[in-house]
Amino acid sequence: MPLQPRLIRLESEANRTVNETTPLEYNGYKLDSFQQRAIAEIESGNSVIVAAPTGAGKTLIAEYLIEKHLLEGSNIIFTAPIKAITSQKYRDFSERFPGHVGILTGDVVINRDAQVLMMTTEIYRNMLLEGSDFINRVNYVIFDEVHYLSDIERGTVWEESIIFSPDRMRYLCLSATVPNSDELASWISSIKNHRATVIRHNNRPVPLSHYLFIPEARTDIPAERAEEIDTFRESDSGNQNRKRGGRGRRRPSYHLDLIRHVTARGHVPLIFFLFSRAKCFDYAKETARHLDFTTASEKRQIGEIFDDIVRDPTVRALFRTSRMREFLIRGIGVHNAGLFPLLKEAVEVLFCRNLLKVVFCTETFALGINMPARAVAFESLEKYDGIDFRMLKTREYYQMAGRAGRRGLDTAGFVYSIVNPGVTDPEAVKALIFGNVEPLESQFNLSYNTVLNLLKLGQPEKIKHVLKDNFGQYQLDGRIVALRREMEILTAWREGNFCVRGRNIPCREFGKYLKHRKKVLQWFQDVTTEAGRYGGKKLQQKLRKKHSHQLKQKLEIQPCATCPRFEECRVDYDTRYTTLRRLRKVVGSYSERVHQDQYDRSMDFLRELGYIDENMTLTARGELASTIHGYEIVVTELFFAGLFESLAPEELCALITAVVFERRKNDLVNLKIIPGSLFRKFLAIGKEVEELRGIESRHKLSNVKSLDFTMSPIAYFWATEGEFSEIFEYTNLEEGDVIRTLRRAMDLLRQVETSIPDLPALKEKIRSAIRLVKRSVVDPEQDY
Repeated sequence: MPLQPRLIRLESEANRTVNETTPLEYNGYKLDSFQQRAIAEIESGNSVIVAAPTGAGKTLIAEYLIEKHLLEGSNIIFTAPIKAITSQKYRDFSERFPGHVGILTGDVVINRDAQVLMMTTEIYRNMLLEGSDFINRVNYVIFDEVHYLSDIERGTVWEESIIFSPDRMRYLCLSATVPNSDELASWISSIKNHRATVIRHNNRPVPLSHYLFIPEARTDIPAERAEEIDTFRESDSGNQNRKRGGRGRRRPSYHLDLIRHVTARGHVPLIFFLFSRAKCFDYAKETARHLDFTTASEKRQIGEIFDDIVRDPTVRALFRTSRMREFLIRGIGVHNAGLFPLLKEAVEVLFCRNLLKVVFCTETFALGINMPARAVAFESLEKYDGIDFRMLKTREYYQMAGRAGRRGLDTAGFVYSIVNPGVTDPEAVKALIFGNVEPLESQFNLSYNTVLNLLKLGQPEKIKHVLKDNFGQYQLDGRIVALRREMEILTAWREGNFCVRGRNIPCREFGKYLKHRKKVLQWFQDVTTEAGRYGGKKLQQKLRKKHSHQLKQKLEIQPCATCPRFEECRVDYDTRYTTLRRLRKVVGSYSERVHQDQYDRSMDFLRELGYIDENMTLTARGELASTIHGYEIVVTELFFAGLFESLAPEELCALITAVVFERRKNDLVNLKIIPGSLFRKFLAIGKEVEELRGIESRHKLSNVKSLDFTMSPIAYFWATEGEFSEIFEYTNLEEGDVIRTLRRAMDLLRQVETSIPDLPALKEKIRSAIRLVKRSVVDPEQDY
């Protein structure tokens, strides 16, 4: 379908601050100043980093850039951190530019030759490493949610994507929370030799009001008055002996109290954030038991929309499907990664049509999904990070709180947080809500796949470029420069004069005096101690009298001895000198080889495993691992151990599932749905992988993941034509986790199939294994 360009009105004004070709209006919207400035930079051929609050209109800039490329007949890539965001953007832009948009997510490929390709950032990085021809036709990449560069697991992918991109490439980076955007722009400019401009917009289109809800009093106070929390403390609350900042215990109906409170104020729809999937469903069930938000007409609408979306009989047969329908009919939704994809879609559609008043969700709901509400609620301002409970980071808080306030509908957005008098620390709450957002921190970490691909390029200078020019090294270099500057100032101070009264006393002389004074006082203490121990009080008194005059003379001859502000000088000097010593230690330990050392250890490990030879050339093992993106070492070892050839297709599915599965606490599966002999064989394979991890550990590396066979019985059951609804008779895993894991296993099998040498029989076996998994609701193409 030919593109029908919308009218872009070009105007000029006498005092415009952007160039004359910048539109004042686009697609029916009057552009804000920051949008005009961003578009002006795009038209000037620069990279642009847009830091603006949620709902401010960042996506409109991306839309303009996409249409610009479509009209020019060029290609453009849009990347997002997770598949859910990628899928939503694909749907949104497909409606806006029908026939011109495609998607690549690993398990889904639609219209791959389209001018506009939506993909995860990992896919883009992989295309760069593989030398994809499509990259040669692309000149601009949009990085949505660029703050993911700080993500511990995925952050390195964002850095590699920028480093490996051709120098001609330009970037549009979008995020609501990038306080050090200037540093990011400076890094891009330094390694890509072109201008990267920061467009910062701090004003939310809909301002936020923050409230702290006190369940015991069933009231709230503005977060600015957090110190008043303890005035609501009850003497019998049972919290007195709990550590401040702890979570405390809440009765189950606290969320109902808050919902009633918010509803009475008319602050709905409400997004209620919880940090537990189980709580999402439990709270929805309890809320549906007590509250009903919909009219008879709305109930009919909800039922019709739900039934139209959830047509598949397999999905309808699930217990959660019927329960979810009951919740939705009453205007209550649930949304988290454990839900069946179609159920999440139903919630999103109903919410966008304003038919849901409360949605219980986890923080994944805030990752780029465009579903704003009038209000947001937090059950707690603490979350479990895998080790312990901690306060939310300011960035995390605003990533979720930013969903409050709908542009064009609300004059304000409202954020409510449940707090516990006597437990919640008021100062910590204020620091969280009103403090500065944490800066982006590099998470650069060379994967074995990246190392092997760098070697495959056969360009030593490229390897040095990656090790030297990553964002982590750039940040470290910048900090060292600042520390050296501070050290120079302190060194100059130490060479000059020092005295709070303005006397010309050389710092070095003052330092010598302090050392001498300390030695004299220590000597005096030692003498009196020894006297007391061996000579009794009389001898001690004689020694004190004998030496007191001498001590007094030694101290009083110094110019500072009688100064009334001596102690002030001493503290100031000690502070500065201690700082100088610390700086010397830090700067002295600085190394430009931080990532070079990791690279060298990775090379030694790969050499020991036989992935590279003495000539730095990839062996057959190394060639295969270089084409596997994620789990490359484990998959390669399994392949060369002959397991892909010896196992049947359904057994292979079960084994690969153990590679990709990420177990959650309390996940359980009944082993009777997998042959015992096969499971014992798997356990033996798992031990061999642990030996491999031991070798890796000796090289001070920890990238190889253990095999987890928790879900292997389910994969085997599914691959042997088991019914999806029957799976949950044998496990407490959630539907979304099962589907996501099976799809990841399928994607990994597909990578192996396209990567192995010319072995037709083995290729067909792997294709057969993929077909066993890719059926019914597990087939990702059914989501589109």
